[in-house]
Amino acid sequence: MRISLTTWFPTPNGGRRVAGLSSRHIEDVDALGRRVLAQHERALAERAADRLEALRADGVRLWSVEPASRPGCWRLGFADGSGVLVRGGRPDDLASAGDILRAGGVIAQVPLEGTLPLSVLLVGTHVSARVQVVCLADAQVPALRR
Repeated sequence: MRISLTTWFPTPNGGRRVAGLSSRHIEDVDALGRRVLAQHERALAERAADRLEALRADGVRLWSVEPASRPGCWRLGFADGSGVLVRGGRPDDLASAGDILRAGGVIAQVPLEGTLPLSVLLVGTHVSARVQVVCLADAQVPALRR
């Protein structure tokens, strides 16, 4: 007969508990997991901020605005093939992103630190919009070849 050392039991708060572990051990593992997740989220935000800052510094133009597969999000494609998934800070921000696309818009402002979503300012001739960058989407945007 084989006995499993990882038998899971439901806990009152809806989580799971491993048989044989004290609640203190479970709290320690949970705290460690939360620290690792927070560190990962900061790393993703830093990567996104670095990429967006490079697009801003190089003046890379907005190339496309398309609906994304994620509900409530849009994919912004840039002329160098980079892309980001965004959602609007206000209902009209994504409509303004289309106007910015037609006006040859660029990224004007990127936060230096923070967590996702990052608030980014897009500007074009006589129009601007603040969008919330959810994640990078480089692999999903066809590059402009000139």
